[in-house]
Amino acid sequence: MPYDSLKALIADLEKDGSLQHVPIEVDPAWEVAAVMRRVFRMPQAQRPAVLFDRIKGSDLPLVVGLYGSRRTYARILGVTPTRINERWLHALAHPVPPVFVSGGPCKEVVLRGEAVDLTRFPVPTWTPGRDIAPYIAGASVVTRDPESHVRNVGIYRLQLKGRDRTGLNINPPQHIGIHSRKYRARGQPMQVAMALGADPVVSMVAAAKFPPDTDEFAIAGGLRGAPLELVKCETVDLEVPATAEIVIEGTADLEHLEPEAPFGEYMGYMSPQRLNPVLRVTAVTCQRRAIFHALLSQKPPSESSMLRGISNEASLLGALRGMGVKGVTDVHVTEPGGAVMHVVVAIQKLHPAHPREVMTAVWGVRPYYGKQVIVVDDDIDIRDPFDVEWAVATTVQARRDLVIIPDHTGRRSDLSVEPERRDQDRSDKLGVDATRKWPYPAPAGAGPEHLARVEARWPEYGIREVERE
Repeated sequence: MPYDSLKALIADLEKDGSLQHVPIEVDPAWEVAAVMRRVFRMPQAQRPAVLFDRIKGSDLPLVVGLYGSRRTYARILGVTPTRINERWLHALAHPVPPVFVSGGPCKEVVLRGEAVDLTRFPVPTWTPGRDIAPYIAGASVVTRDPESHVRNVGIYRLQLKGRDRTGLNINPPQHIGIHSRKYRARGQPMQVAMALGADPVVSMVAAAKFPPDTDEFAIAGGLRGAPLELVKCETVDLEVPATAEIVIEGTADLEHLEPEAPFGEYMGYMSPQRLNPVLRVTAVTCQRRAIFHALLSQKPPSESSMLRGISNEASLLGALRGMGVKGVTDVHVTEPGGAVMHVVVAIQKLHPAHPREVMTAVWGVRPYYGKQVIVVDDDIDIRDPFDVEWAVATTVQARRDLVIIPDHTGRRSDLSVEPERRDQDRSDKLGVDATRKWPYPAPAGAGPEHLARVEARWPEYGIREVERE
């Protein structure tokens, strides 16, 4: 079974250097963001998670980078990287409902009233000099639909506004936006709970997109192969993972809005200031030796693009197969496209129009995905940008193989859309048929069987990567 707590994951990653400690004092106002951006310049498979032991102004350590590579992501799920989608599809088909317990590690310390002080947490400033304030980035935010009573778990940015106040960014199309409209119509505040450092699969489901009636905690149970343990909150009618490091409870006044942002967002640019509700914190519960968990976002590559990309791949692959699209062998939602803009699909090509069928199916089942969709043959490694570009370069004729659909569904975060049209959620779509249209000569170079034999003996050759700064 995968890890049942953040500390269990950290202890395992420490064994082989997949998590490394920074022992010196680090300034959260600028240094954490700069260190992690340097870490994410490393090749993906070589990025360690980082535990900052000493953060200026806080008694708590800070861990960042747990979701920095597909290798670590797969390790959390207990599978190899090539079987991540398989595990996701199994979890979606076989969710495991959570179980409720009377207590848990997240209840070791309970703080209310004047004892609540969010400013004691090591909350980084992710874009120094441009973010309006430090932001809690990476909390799994729990709300409940007031009509269906189904929980939602999502990752939303939270501007630190004071000892017991945060901003709460609400995007209308997201589930928290749907919930907030229903509470506002009833004239009620919205209850909110934020779990930091929960069971590692919780962040995976919080970053994913599901239908509104889905209980993400049940999907988390499917991913881990066992029920997730939930415990009741102290001051709001919600449940949170019992092994969370820190839980923040509060209510959002949906009638009282305050300026929120600018903040460096997932596409790599500063988001504009807007009016958003304020979350008034009513309680904080935590472990006695709590670790503050944060996610690196901003310009890809980042943890947020890794988390979203992998879950988006699995959900899109499942949706395509569910609607009966034949021949789709794999899907990749690229990190440089913010894990949503660019989609690469591998197919076993069945007929000349098959690539176009796949493009239109992608835009049909996930309208907000795939500003650009590239369809390639299934012998192309869709997670290798070099291989994909090679396929485009050697198979595409523009007049024949490009599909352009103007004024389709888009995203407000797409800054290429004219500013006056951006709030209409419209964008052009580009499809690229990068499959071979007739038999090509055999690929040149050593074949897979030879490469596999060399890989098995690689240490014997004594060849190492050149280390350069």
